[in-house]
Amino acid sequence: MKQISALKANKKRYSVKADDNLYVEVLPTGSKSWLFQKMCNGKLHKKVLGKVNALNPFAARRMRDDLLQKLEQAQTLTAGQITGPTFAEVAEEWMRTKCEPYTEKKNVDRQQSRLDHYILPALGNCECRSITAPQVLAVLRQIEAKGHNELAHRVAGLVSMILRFGVACGYTDRDVVPNLRGALVPVRVTHFASIRNPDEIGELMRKIEALPPCSTKYGLLLCAHTFCRPSEVRKAKWEEFDFTRAEWHIPAERMKMNRPHIVPLSTQVLEILAEAKRDCGSSDYVLPSPYGAEKCIGPDAFRTAFRRLGYVAGAVTAHGFRSTASTTLHERGWPSAAVELQLSHVDSDKVRAAYNHAELMDTRKAMTQWYSDFLTAVTNRLPIPKVVL
Repeated sequence: MKQISALKANKKRYSVKADDNLYVEVLPTGSKSWLFQKMCNGKLHKKVLGKVNALNPFAARRMRDDLLQKLEQAQTLTAGQITGPTFAEVAEEWMRTKCEPYTEKKNVDRQQSRLDHYILPALGNCECRSITAPQVLAVLRQIEAKGHNELAHRVAGLVSMILRFGVACGYTDRDVVPNLRGALVPVRVTHFASIRNPDEIGELMRKIEALPPCSTKYGLLLCAHTFCRPSEVRKAKWEEFDFTRAEWHIPAERMKMNRPHIVPLSTQVLEILAEAKRDCGSSDYVLPSPYGAEKCIGPDAFRTAFRRLGYVAGAVTAHGFRSTASTTLHERGWPSAAVELQLSHVDSDKVRAAYNHAELMDTRKAMTQWYSDFLTAVTNRLPIPKVVL
């Protein structure tokens, strides 16, 4: 086990032989799994046996021996006589190769939880190729029966991703989930609560400004002025800020779409950051937790602050600042492309997206400065500044 523990992650997945037909596969994330491999009649048979930290070498060898015995008993190893991989096996491979290396840990855990609680108990032991639409629908109906209609749609999407992966790998012929279109209970889309009226925006900003100096206050102000996602604001580190260029460079691993994002900083935001630096100590985080400077404030900090300010649950959210900014900027005539880029709604066309980032930076800088001036004006009951394009 010492040799296995010493294996380090590389940029690409690789395997190391541990015994006859038994390997340890190492992913770029550092995750390690036992892997069975055997070449029979010109065909490579592979099966993931389990995570190294959950399966000791003796158990892995027993599982390998069982597989070898099954292959020997098959007499001929043609595809028609070998049962295809189960849905659980395909799901495990999808998690290792497509989900874990490219997705935030919290989202990986969420997908694994949905597999473990809803999908695998019903479909895990079924041959992937034999999965039918009614089988999947039966799983989703159980979720809907508990009133979780949106979750049912998300679970259907997860099953679909795994089946499409199975099609690409030759484990199955088709994804049956599209056949369920119209069979699920529709989901009513609800948007994050936000305030649109300038007078109400001003009232909210005055209440935030009146809070005592703390990470929560500065975080709410940054959410309002930059209209970044609350998680991006909470986890911001000083090393991400270029004060010479007045820019905040958010790394890809902290962005929803795993793409780096540049946020122009207005003079008001620079002042907020200066106050945060002065009042919140020497933490690496811009918004350190009151319970320890080695971590940032928690996800409930903003929600709790709104309750203290007198807003009932759901009336106002930190995420709602994005909607407030989007509505205000569009109504005042700012280019939609600049607004969407500031919201990090990246164009699916990579060439056009790169062009927009370079071409619209000057516009975005002017726009974010105007919006901060707008917030300052409504906070202090002053005339709203004019837009000069």
